[in-house]
Amino acid sequence: MDDKYATFYNSIQALLTSRLLNNKEIKDYLQFIESSSMEKDAFIAVVNYCVAVKGAEVSSAYILAVAKHFAQEGVLTVEQVEKALTAKSNNENEQKKEASSQEDYLIKLFRKLNPKLKKSVIDIVKGLTTSQDNK
Repeated sequence: MDDKYATFYNSIQALLTSRLLNNKEIKDYLQFIESSSMEKDAFIAVVNYCVAVKGAEVSSAYILAVAKHFAQEGVLTVEQVEKALTAKSNNENEQKKEASSQEDYLIKLFRKLNPKLKKSVIDIVKGLTTSQDNK
């Protein structure tokens, strides 16, 4: 392997601890970097993200799909990748917070119902759950 890419290879291999990189995989990564103009360090940041999401056995196809998505969005530098991932994380946290808020509201509302209505709500939810399970 070219010394120019040795650090790149070693950085990715350090992230993918459960398997060895094969020649095709490295070749695909390098071709992608060259064709997309993504920085090598930005690609390494993408691999790091993929490992965090899928684990050290993450497939090269998944890594390339995520990298291609970033490239299509114009995310090609380390700074841009970090900014995009921070925005994604903030959005996910906001969605979780909103869902939790809705759940808290429903729990409070349920507690205010009289016992007869509570039973009706429970029967409805059981029916919904059962019908969803049958699909």
